[in-house]
Amino acid sequence: MLEFVQRNKQCLPFRKLQNGFSLLEIMLVVFIIGVLLLVALPTYQSYVAKGNRSDAMKILSEIMFEQERHQLRKRTYTTDLSHLGYGLVKGGVESDLGFYRVTAHPCSAQLTLRQCVELSAEPIPTRMPAWEKALSLNSRDQRKGEW
Repeated sequence: MLEFVQRNKQCLPFRKLQNGFSLLEIMLVVFIIGVLLLVALPTYQSYVAKGNRSDAMKILSEIMFEQERHQLRKRTYTTDLSHLGYGLVKGGVESDLGFYRVTAHPCSAQLTLRQCVELSAEPIPTRMPAWEKALSLNSRDQRKGEW
């Protein structure tokens, strides 16, 4: 048998060993990765948005607690958050992670600061995506936004 193969060596088709990947295989892998990213990226972004909102919720709850303490002592709420011991940056208090700026104002035109105060956490545009919305909390525990 060995003689037959050696004699007919020139008759056997010459096959070059393949090294690497073909263009089709690479394109298929890139396509699959693209589909996975298309599915996974929105989910990832929603988790990031929830994390950022939790930063706003935390600071709103902390400031509202301080507002309630201030109301017990002075019989009124305050719109000046520096009276509660917070340092103001551009008219508001920045959240711990710096994604939101919190301000205080009366709940409505009909209610005075003795009756109700509303805290609003506005996303800081340079640090948050444009689609992120504001959150608010008032002293009557009414919430606005995606809590």
